[in-house]
Amino acid sequence: MEDLDALFKKGVRLITLTWNFPNSLGYPNKDWIHAEKGLTPLGKEVVTVMEQKGILVDVSHLSDGGFRDVAWLLKGPFLASHSCCRTLFRHPRNLTDEMIRTIADHGGVVGINFAASFLGTGQKGTIEGIVRHMKHLKKCGGIETCALGSDFDGIFCPLEIENYSGMPRLFQALEKEGFTTEECEKIAYKNVMHLMTSMG
Repeated sequence: MEDLDALFKKGVRLITLTWNFPNSLGYPNKDWIHAEKGLTPLGKEVVTVMEQKGILVDVSHLSDGGFRDVAWLLKGPFLASHSCCRTLFRHPRNLTDEMIRTIADHGGVVGINFAASFLGTGQKGTIEGIVRHMKHLKKCGGIETCALGSDFDGIFCPLEIENYSGMPRLFQALEKEGFTTEECEKIAYKNVMHLMTSMG
């Protein structure tokens, strides 16, 4: 808890609870072996204090059981910063439709990951795959839940969008699939800005 206080004083306002290995807060969904394990007692305490302080809880990488604990503990918003839709591709880090609706009900956002292994697009992360997952995310959680979660610093496969310079091509593809300019602006930054502002 002292570490959490120190991070807050340094200006940290978002924390991803786990990465690819179990830690003192909970368990990852790198594969399916920890899926039903929830937060540790310390993890539950930290999540509760994070909400009190105004630090966003990020459930990307977190086990399904941990996700359920976060949803039960928090009254306000939380997010999945870089995940996709499990209905479209069964990856342990992707979110079920129920999870997406839960994040939406809490006023949070989901950032779509650009990795091929999340999108289900073979060896390369494609614009078509991103658009497909964004459409499903909008269908399940509403446009206010949609965001970008590229994960540029954590992807090791070839990408059709290699960096931010490719974003105009993505938004052209989204508009071609029926997203309005206003909806694209929400995806690009407005939804995340609204979430951050709501945390004070």
